[in-house]
Amino acid sequence: MAGKITNKEKRILAESLYMTGMTGKEISDYVKTSETQISRWKKEGKWEELRKVKTISNNQLIMNAYKASQAIYDLADKDDRVLNSKETDQVLKLSATVKNLERELNVQTATLVFKGFNEHLIKSGQLDLAKEFIEHQREFVLSLMPNE
Repeated sequence: MAGKITNKEKRILAESLYMTGMTGKEISDYVKTSETQISRWKKEGKWEELRKVKTISNNQLIMNAYKASQAIYDLADKDDRVLNSKETDQVLKLSATVKNLERELNVQTATLVFKGFNEHLIKSGQLDLAKEFIEHQREFVLSLMPNE
């Protein structure tokens, strides 16, 4: 995803970075927008509250969704029947939830790995190399996000 990114894409990326524990300054440097804008998005999107609520990991949520889907299938199987429309709708919604959680998890994982890698480069005196990689890392993380 080369080229200019939209404010919506910046906001989505900034929120994801915030959820990983990055500071407003770190985020503003990464997404190339002002700290004031990050602060505004943080307040409007209630990111602080969302980060506090994220006590259950995405992996746990994914596993819960898979278990719920399996329970629906097991119930139908027990009754020796196919899923009815309500159950099918529930399974489809759970599948969409899993897909979204996995996408978010991929973005968060890549962001955390790149953050750690950049910190390693900086600590080992490779600031120029870190600067060189940041734009490529940013583009990669944006490529993991949905195109809406």
